Amino acid sequence: MSGVRSLALVLATALALSVPASAYAPADGTEISNLGKAQSGRVDTFEIQVHNPICAEPQSFRFVPHDLPWIRLIHGDRLQSVARGETKTFSAEINLTGLRPGRYSGNLAIICETCGRFTLSLCDIDKRNVVINVEVTPGG
Repeated sequence: MSGVRSLALVLATALALSVPASAYAPADGTEISNLGKAQSGRVDTFEIQVHNPICAEPQSFRFVPHDLPWIRLIHGDRLQSVARGETKTFSAEINLTGLRPGRYSGNLAIICETCGRFTLSLCDIDKRNVVINVEVTPGG
């Protein structure tokens, strides 16, 4: 794990989550993001890019980590007003300080707080789940 890790969340009629080659989506729609291996004690940044290519109304999102004590939401848990054609970045810190070697996993729920508010809108995305995996190796 080096540099900034990122996911790209694309808001459209059918939401697609673009992730690095080390990620996949099982049949239930949960996205899997494998961040790879990193030494214990490492601190890194995780970014999610939210893009609204189609919805006429600006959309707002909330990020809810579950079983991810090693992830800190840097600027709060919301990303507001992603207008049509706009991309915004949500940042989180990955802090592996104090973690013993082993595999760690948790879920990041991405909830659209405004999707589906407009009755004639096709933007009706409720929630996306991203399972974030990392393997912690001994520090050097």
